[in-house]
Amino acid sequence: MKLTRNKKLLLGLIALVIISAVYLMSSVKKSLPPTSPRPGIESTNPEVRNTTYQKISLADEVGFPSVPQSLPVFSQNKASFDLFGQSQKLARYFDLQPVSGRSNFWLSKDKKGALFIDSPNQILTFQVDSFQSPESYTGKAAPTAEVAVKSAQDFVNSFENWKDFKTDINELVFFKEEGAELIETNIHDAAVISVPFSQSVNDIPVRVGDQTEPPLVVSVGQKNQIIKIVAHPQGIDLSSPKEYSTISQKEAMGLLDQKQGKIIQLTGKALVESSAILEEVSQITIQSIELEYRLDAKASLLVPYYNIKGSFFFGLSSIPSTVVLLLPAVKL
Repeated sequence: MKLTRNKKLLLGLIALVIISAVYLMSSVKKSLPPTSPRPGIESTNPEVRNTTYQKISLADEVGFPSVPQSLPVFSQNKASFDLFGQSQKLARYFDLQPVSGRSNFWLSKDKKGALFIDSPNQILTFQVDSFQSPESYTGKAAPTAEVAVKSAQDFVNSFENWKDFKTDINELVFFKEEGAELIETNIHDAAVISVPFSQSVNDIPVRVGDQTEPPLVVSVGQKNQIIKIVAHPQGIDLSSPKEYSTISQKEAMGLLDQKQGKIIQLTGKALVESSAILEEVSQITIQSIELEYRLDAKASLLVPYYNIKGSFFFGLSSIPSTVVLLLPAVKL
């Protein structure tokens, strides 16, 4: 069959369009950057918001967390936490009475126990003696780790909205009294044991944004009695999980070498004394890597992250400072 001149022109035009489309797609594909997830969590601390680092390495004894081939990312529904309602439950538990004219403050009859709400920061605190009466913090009936953890767990489990919170057993903090202050010490000299709890998803702890502190800490003192509670309500309500491939150790270290880890915290005596704001950390040595979920409020997503804690030296100090970085643990 012979083609007319118009048909030949039409076929030629179609062929040209197809070739152009293929070339365009190829060019676009080549111009796309390689898959390398960028952290969506930004630090709310202006002192570290723009801090970067030069080099990062893994300490010899540090192990990488075991992760499956894929992990779910969750959508966050609109959720809120009834801070006042939780305060009333705690007030009933400890038999506290509201202070006249104060909607955010409760006291025990003997005035030794106090509960208050820090509304701007959404923090709920209960405290016995305000560290002024020694009977709760010093004496011969010091808490023991095992019993203190059990006391804290029993307390947390008595509240329905905290029943999915798990003990961060490896993050216990021990204190002793020195003068009018509590300072960190070892398990043998402890007068107070702080037991942290985290909401968890698939046994993986959850944090909100750049939060570094656990959302619930229960402190246990003399006779293994609860003497302090600090709660940062999270208000997490999840739906629509979707699986994503996880980032391996080799891939994670490659991304860290590309400076894709996001610094969210810098701490250390030398930093405090200098009041310096660091623009760049020269050399970070990774001391631990843990898997956790982070709520990215802007994207309304709960995403697995690697929480990376490292050490570095600031100025001429021989005492290492501490840095915390985040790196996504999945390929979004």
